[in-house]
Amino acid sequence: MFGMHTLVQTRRQWEYLSGPDKGKQTKVETSWHASTIEIDERHGVDFFANAVRSEWAIETGYHGKRDFAYCEDVRTRRCNAPPN
Repeated sequence: MFGMHTLVQTRRQWEYLSGPDKGKQTKVETSWHASTIEIDERHGVDFFANAVRSEWAIETGYHGKRDFAYCEDVRTRRCNAPPN
């Protein structure tokens, strides 16, 4: 990949906070994030961790609402649309 300096691996595991699966955890998901920013004294682990968290804040805050409202994601199909 042109200009890539850093490859960050993140692992996530979700836990259900309510509903019939409350307390159950999902499988571990692994994601890779490529960056043109080099690791140095200003851009360490905390910098990249915050960048990944910010990316997921957008996903869960905005895209999650769109997925629910417009039925764009099969995991959130709670609307009155007929099943495929």
